[in-house]
Amino acid sequence: MALNLRDFLRALGPQLIRIEDEIDPITQAGALCSAAPRPIMLEKLRGFPGWKFCDILVKDRDRQALALGSTPKTVVRDLADRMFSAPNIDRSEVTVMRIGGKIAIDATKPALWRKKERQEFSRVKPKGADDPAIADLLKRLASMS
Repeated sequence: MALNLRDFLRALGPQLIRIEDEIDPITQAGALCSAAPRPIMLEKLRGFPGWKFCDILVKDRDRQALALGSTPKTVVRDLADRMFSAPNIDRSEVTVMRIGGKIAIDATKPALWRKKERQEFSRVKPKGADDPAIADLLKRLASMS
C-alpha cells in the first residue's frame, strides 16, 4: 500500500502520464486532465515554479486497489471496512449502492440528492479544450486510450 502521494506516484510507474511542456493551470490543465485516459502529472505549471499537478489518480478499481494495498475485486469491501472502522464516522451518512452492476460507497451526500443534482446539471466543456497551444498534447492523450 502506498503510504503517501510520492510512494503512490512511484508505484504507478509507466501508468502515470507525465507532461513536461509548460501548462497554464488556469486555462489549459482542465482540458488535459479531462482528456487523459489514466493518471496524469503536469510537471511544469506556468506561474508556479517547482509545482506539479496530478489528477485522475484513482479513477478505476486497479488504481484504487494499488492505493489501498488491495485487489480490484476486494477494493470496495476493503474500503468499506476501513470507513466503518474509522473513529467518529456517522454511519447514517454513508450510502452503499449498486451502480452499473458495481458496488459504490459514498460518504459525502445522500444518494437521492446526487441523483437530483445530476438531472439539473450537464457536463461542461473543460476550459482550454479549444486552446491551439495544447492541441498536440490533446491529440497525444487521445491516442493513449
